[in-house]
Amino acid sequence: MRQPAIGANLWIWESPVTTDVIRRHAPRLAGWGFDLIELPLENVGDWSAESVVPILEQHNLKASVCAAMGAERDLTSTDADVVRSTQDYLRACVEAASGINAEVVAGPIYSPTGVTGAISADEREVLIARVIENLRPLLDHAASSGVRFAAEPLNRFETSLFNTVEQTMELIRAIDHPSLGLLLDTFHMNIEERDIGTAIRLAGDRLYHFHACGNDRGAPGGDTIDWVAIRDALEHIGYDGAVSIESFTNANQTIATAASIWRPLAESQDDIAVDGLAFLRDLFASSPNR
Repeated sequence: MRQPAIGANLWIWESPVTTDVIRRHAPRLAGWGFDLIELPLENVGDWSAESVVPILEQHNLKASVCAAMGAERDLTSTDADVVRSTQDYLRACVEAASGINAEVVAGPIYSPTGVTGAISADEREVLIARVIENLRPLLDHAASSGVRFAAEPLNRFETSLFNTVEQTMELIRAIDHPSLGLLLDTFHMNIEERDIGTAIRLAGDRLYHFHACGNDRGAPGGDTIDWVAIRDALEHIGYDGAVSIESFTNANQTIATAASIWRPLAESQDDIAVDGLAFLRDLFASSPNR
């Protein structure tokens, strides 16, 4: 298997991610040997393509964009204003991604993170129908911009709607648009999937982005996750997207609360990135099929 582009999400260090944050961290990521920098867009205007493109070019970094689905962003809502503002936000994510030549806008684009509770099969069907109706108009716009959405299933403590690949593929098959695929995250899969390799194979060519982190949400490697099985499954489906390390800092109260990060996950946040990069490089380099 060829070495995928390996990235790091700037939420490892700071939130919100602004142009100054990107300018501060981009040379460090490039110096460590990362190929890609993952840029959350928490609020429209936190950073602009015009200001970020020169930074990426200077440090020879690719980019991806990560959507932040707060309480006011919800494609399952019956409130037309909420839906409209969510669509406007996701369009802004597409425009930002297109402006920096990022191929993917990734995240739980369907509803707010942290909305949980039992939903019946009938209720779930209604919610998914709303997502389909409200997401569909965005997909042609994404396609015309050269950008794809990667919808992320989350664990049961962060959403009740899409927890598994199988559930999320229901949405993808129903919409049947090439601009919609999957973001899979090893932290969530480790909780919800009986077999991570099988789940990746089920995603197949609709896997558009991949997040790698340990079972404790720290650096990948040295944890309980079967990384060889993950590598082999990615190879099996011919995955050619990026593998990005996503973790969070407990120094920012807002993001620590959202991600339930109550303690440091390494001696330093830099260690999460540097150790994770070294592990992933070795993992993919050791594939017997390279």
